[in-house]
Amino acid sequence: MNGKRVRITVDASNPPQQQLEDLAWGRENEDRLFTQYGDCYVLIYRRQVVGSGTTIADAVSDAETKLDKGEDAITPAIHKLVDRSKAVLFGVVRSGSTR
Repeated sequence: MNGKRVRITVDASNPPQQQLEDLAWGRENEDRLFTQYGDCYVLIYRRQVVGSGTTIADAVSDAETKLDKGEDAITPAIHKLVDRSKAVLFGVVRSGSTR
C-alpha cells in the first residue's frame, strides 16, 4: 500500500507533531473538506490535502501522482470524511457538528 514517497505508518504511541497538527486541522475543517471531497479518505500534510480516494491505497496513489519528483518522503495524516447524515444511524456524529 505504501508508495515511494508517501509513508502511512508511524509509531501510534508517538506520532510526529506535524501529523497531530494536520489531524487537528482536518477535524477543524471537516465540513469544508467533506463538501469538496465527499465521503472518502484524505491525506493531509502541512494543512493541505495531498491525496484523496475511496480507500487509503487510492488516496496514497493519488498523493504519489501529485508530489513533485524531487520531494522528500512524507508521512501525512489520514482522515476519513463521512456523510454525517448517514453516520447518525450509527451514533458517530460529534456534538457541535454543523452537518
